[in-house]
Amino acid sequence: MARSGTRSAPDPYRQLTVPLLTYIRRLQSNIGPNDVITIVIPEFETKKMWHMLLHNQSGMLLRLRLLREKNIIITTVPLMLK
Repeated sequence: MARSGTRSAPDPYRQLTVPLLTYIRRLQSNIGPNDVITIVIPEFETKKMWHMLLHNQSGMLLRLRLLREKNIIITTVPLMLK
């Protein structure tokens, strides 16, 4: 039976990758070999290219760290900043 839902991993120091990777690895230990985990990463669409470099660093780092993990789907969702 598939489980779905939104979960958050709070961190008081605004670190993103380490707490999320810890949480994802904990999830991986509880799923079966045919199950997958979907990670949705927002990507800010900006009017100027240099703005995009400022806003999308943590999402890019997380995506790079997750590329080698098994049974993980990474989805990027564009969000328009005004």
